[in-house]
Amino acid sequence: MTGTRKIILMGIFISLSVLLQIVENIFFPPSTPLRVGIPNIVVIIVLDMFGLTAALFLSLARVFIVGLVMGNFLGVPFWTGLAGAVFSTVVMRMVINKSPELSLIGVSVIGATVHIWCQILVIYFLLVQNEGIFNLIPWLWLLSVMAGMITGYISLKILQSPLFLRMGFEIRKSNTDLISN
Repeated sequence: MTGTRKIILMGIFISLSVLLQIVENIFFPPSTPLRVGIPNIVVIIVLDMFGLTAALFLSLARVFIVGLVMGNFLGVPFWTGLAGAVFSTVVMRMVINKSPELSLIGVSVIGATVHIWCQILVIYFLLVQNEGIFNLIPWLWLLSVMAGMITGYISLKILQSPLFLRMGFEIRKSNTDLISN
């Protein structure tokens, strides 16, 4: 893939993830834990297509742009989003490297779990400093597993779509065995 094509695709992916984040923020404000993480679909796709550096760049760009657009730059939603985005992206890449047989659904579930843990820790240290917040972990973990399954499934179906296959991207073997077209 040429550098120009990759730059164009990354611009499209960043724009799409920012749009999806803003739409999700409209329906599910940043203060609610009941979020699916729809923009993470784009992160997972970029992580699978281009690797860690591109996925981290996309995640950071999205968090900064959305923080500026939504007016919460350097506020608690910004820091929770930043911590969750960075750590979940890094952990998902580590999981892909260590367990290549794991599908994107499993990778996404792990990423969603790491994301919610990071958010709870940031909220604990920046906002509440009360151990009672950790009582939410079982419920938030359950929600993050379900969200990870949803975003992983959608990511996988997009990567298996004829559009992406025509673009010449290779799909990891574990992702082709999981779901038949």
